[in-house]
Amino acid sequence: MLLKDDPIWTDLKSDVLKIDELLKKAHQESVTGFIEFNFPDFSVAILLNEGEIHQCIKIKGGRAFPISKPEILKNLEKMKANVGFYRLEKEILSIICRIINSDPVFENMSSQYVDIKQLLLSLEKDDFTGVVAIHSEMEHCFIQLENGFPVHCICKRMKKVVDSTDCLERFLNLHDAMAVSVYKEGRKPDVVATLKKVTREVLGEPVEKIEKILEDSGTSRKELLKTVEEIEKLTYLFLSKKKAIKLSEKLKETIEEVTT
Repeated sequence: MLLKDDPIWTDLKSDVLKIDELLKKAHQESVTGFIEFNFPDFSVAILLNEGEIHQCIKIKGGRAFPISKPEILKNLEKMKANVGFYRLEKEILSIICRIINSDPVFENMSSQYVDIKQLLLSLEKDDFTGVVAIHSEMEHCFIQLENGFPVHCICKRMKKVVDSTDCLERFLNLHDAMAVSVYKEGRKPDVVATLKKVTREVLGEPVEKIEKILEDSGTSRKELLKTVEEIEKLTYLFLSKKKAIKLSEKLKETIEEVTT
């Protein structure tokens, strides 16, 4: 799922590595890519977009799902991990994040058993929305479908990315052995509703002013964190410092878990 053909560092050891220093370096250099931590039974990764944490994920049994940065740090306190740091093109990062937040229809089916052209025609007939991923030994192709229609196609050969429908036509005419996966777009979590629920749980009751601030907030990670700062000030002024700190911490943890 995570393409590792452009490494920055590999084979690092988590017990001699300062994670915050690594994230600081990524931020200073505006790296788009990911830091992967391989544990004995699973792996976790921090996805980065221009040096900022975009999403944290856990990969186990071939499946990926979102987790929070604090969960990764807890795992690192308990276990050692092998660490790799890799660059990704922004287009590839975007499509991988779509896959992570989608439901697999099937994964890694051999092209020996599925006719890719017929598959795309069938998905068009079904008004399918999601991603089709096709991998050969040397190439990767991602097709984003909206209501059955291919709206975006990204192919990567070695370190070259081609962003056009021409690459799809070429890929479909290859005779190489390929693995095909289909991911159906899942419903995005209602971030504001989730944050409202957290606020009510911490404060014991709904607070109209805070809920209004959340409703007016943007939904990107950066916008939500800025909103939390505003909520913390409001809670400190009208309730208490203790509640303000606790609410701020809980909201930030939730944002780490649900933003994409």
